[in-house]
Amino acid sequence: MPSLRPRTSPLHQRPAPLTAYLEAFQFSALPLPFWGVVALWLAIFAAGHGLFRRAQALSKAQSVVLGGDPPALMRAASPRFIVLQLAMGAAVIAFSQATGDLGMAFLAGGWIVTSTWSVAVNLRGILLARALARPGAATGAITLSPALVLRENGVDCFGAATLFLLAGLLTAQLALLGGALFTAATGVGWLRRAGQMERAAAAPV
Repeated sequence: MPSLRPRTSPLHQRPAPLTAYLEAFQFSALPLPFWGVVALWLAIFAAGHGLFRRAQALSKAQSVVLGGDPPALMRAASPRFIVLQLAMGAAVIAFSQATGDLGMAFLAGGWIVTSTWSVAVNLRGILLARALARPGAATGAITLSPALVLRENGVDCFGAATLFLLAGLLTAQLALLGGALFTAATGVGWLRRAGQMERAAAAPV
């Protein structure tokens, strides 16, 4: 005997587009166990600092673009600052473990995304410094103020944050959204330091 239950239209079986989009974020958990997340972050952190030191050395070896060595940037290579970064990263990743899979994707994943971006920035610095050191690469020289160097770092951070935000919204990935948050916060810090240096330089003696 045919069923008397009313048939449901396939259109009614599909969730609303906004609901389906929000549900997609539930599948953005990190594909690594906690120890794997920690190991990956430490490896990326070590690579980033190694590339940073190399980029700084090559930058000083070329004489086309001089950066003035702002103190805030020099402190980034100090042992005290490295320990502070390790402690901060460990705190973020440890806290993320208590927030569940999605919280870990946003916090720990976002921290790893930000660390990965720093690797890319330092690699760019190495390649640019090598290009500037080539014979005939440029004519003359320019000296950037320390405040401008910090401001450039802040601008780069906001550019990366915009990329991570749009990519995270497009692909429904919490790690990219977390990376956008951390990178933007880093950019705010660089711009704040640049503003402090500019005001100090403009203040009457």
